[in-house]
Amino acid sequence: AAASTASAREASALAAALSVWTEPEPGEPPPSSSSRGSPGETSSSAAVSRARCVCVDTESKVVRVAARGWAAGWRPAAVVCGRNGRGNNWARGYAADELLQEALDAIAYEVERCHRMPDIVLVHSLAGGSGSGLGSRLLEGLRDRYGPEPFVVSVALAPRLEGDVAVQAFNTLLALQWLQAYADAVLLFQNSELLRVPKSVGGSGGGGGGGSGSLKAANEYVGRGLAAALCVAGARDVVQTVAPMPALKLCELRVSTSAPAQSKGVTDWVAAVRALGASTPKFDALDGSSGGRRATTLAALLVAPPPPASDEARARSALQTEARKQELVRFAPWQARAQETAHVRFAGDPLACAAASRAGVCSVANRSSCVGFVEATVERAEALLAAGAYVWQYERHGVPAAALAEAAEAARSVADDYRLFHAIPS
Repeated sequence: AAASTASAREASALAAALSVWTEPEPGEPPPSSSSRGSPGETSSSAAVSRARCVCVDTESKVVRVAARGWAAGWRPAAVVCGRNGRGNNWARGYAADELLQEALDAIAYEVERCHRMPDIVLVHSLAGGSGSGLGSRLLEGLRDRYGPEPFVVSVALAPRLEGDVAVQAFNTLLALQWLQAYADAVLLFQNSELLRVPKSVGGSGGGGGGGSGSLKAANEYVGRGLAAALCVAGARDVVQTVAPMPALKLCELRVSTSAPAQSKGVTDWVAAVRALGASTPKFDALDGSSGGRRATTLAALLVAPPPPASDEARARSALQTEARKQELVRFAPWQARAQETAHVRFAGDPLACAAASRAGVCSVANRSSCVGFVEATVERAEALLAAGAYVWQYERHGVPAAALAEAAEAARSVADDYRLFHAIPS
């Protein structure tokens, strides 16, 4: 896994989420059941769960702090840092040639120690220069090196439309253009929604107080969701199930913040899906409005802790029925209603069970709700272009105004494809 991170908590949550099962490396004895392994390891003698994670940033402060927290299980070579940031400029991040080869070599080291070509998850921001620009360049480099074999999933943290960075519209559209070209699926998190996650999510044992707006809660929410989705379903399953169409790859991941840690029966799963539905917007935010058209779904995947063996069929049916009631699955008007159902994956191995138990029930869905965000970002970028604002900052690093306009047009094309599939009038 390759990461360009924006906070120490994100890096720590990422390392916990992106563990993969591998056999012990040559000359490396399996951990004994009595020993306490390093982060990401299990006590099984048959397999080792290792956090195959590379942390990349154009400045060292954040990732160095994160690496100290994982000192027992983090290779120093897996932390790749520059000396200067990229000034919230996609063009400067993309031009970080001095870091690209080092990052690709660090990823190659991890890949070569797996027994098959692993899938790759890239966690990055869209607003700043490092996450958007260097993230785009790294994604392109991964495709050049490994070709189409690995499934590549981007976990993209999008800025608030109200404005986190003055040039965020340019950075976001340029990054989305690269994601559309090189990623197989994009799990899009919006800061405006993450900052409304209840503070209790970030506390231990449900503590931390009420209210919303906690960065700790937001990071915990993302970490729990990624751990469950990637450890239970996996990047490959997410792509094939939720983003099977190359033109429509913008997905969302949501976690039931009120799910019990230990599910005792089918009613617990139903309650968790009901809570998930309560936190999922039912309407598309189009033309600056928050209502008017109910959001529709291309596909949805539910991930849950394992039910008792005797209850699995009943739990699956109950989850699917409640997902329809909560409109987590609502097909476009032209699709067959008889097939309107969510795919369900229950955790199996110990690592997946542990990840799913912390997240409760989570959903990965490909919905029409991304259209409003994409179109609003395009409109802001076009307004900046028309005024000639900040364009010189990109031109001096090799990205002319024409390239910015091309990125805006590419993003508008993605929104149009979503409108066409979901039968949304222009």
